Amino acid sequence: MSVALLSGGTGGAKLARGLYELLGEELAVIANTGDDLEIYGACVSPDPDLVSFWLADRIDERGWGIAGDSFNAMAMLRELGREVEYVVFEDEGHGFTRYANDVHAYRLTCEWLESHLT
Repeated sequence: MSVALLSGGTGGAKLARGLYELLGEELAVIANTGDDLEIYGACVSPDPDLVSFWLADRIDERGWGIAGDSFNAMAMLRELGREVEYVVFEDEGHGFTRYANDVHAYRLTCEWLESHLT
C-alpha cells in the first residue's frame, strides 16, 4: 500500500518518521515549502529539512536539527582559530519562551558585539 503524507512542522515530521517505520519505501512525503526563506543568500527550507532529518534518523535531542550540528560547527570554527561562545538555556527549546532567558540572551549578545566591534 503506497501512502502520500502532506507534512508541515515538527508534528508532520514525527508522523512521517512513524509512518516510515510502518510502511518503509511505500511512504511518500510532500513537505510544506510555504515557510521557505532566504537568509544571507542561502535558501532555508525548514520543513523539508526537518522531515529529512527525522527520516534519516539524524534528528537531535531538541527535535529540530541534525544531531551534533552545533557542536560540529563550533569545532570547525575553533579549528580556524575563531572564538566560540555557546549558550544553552536548559528550560528552553527552539527559540525563547521565558522572558528572563530572552533578556539574558540579548544582554550576552550586546556584550559580545560591544567587545568585538568597538
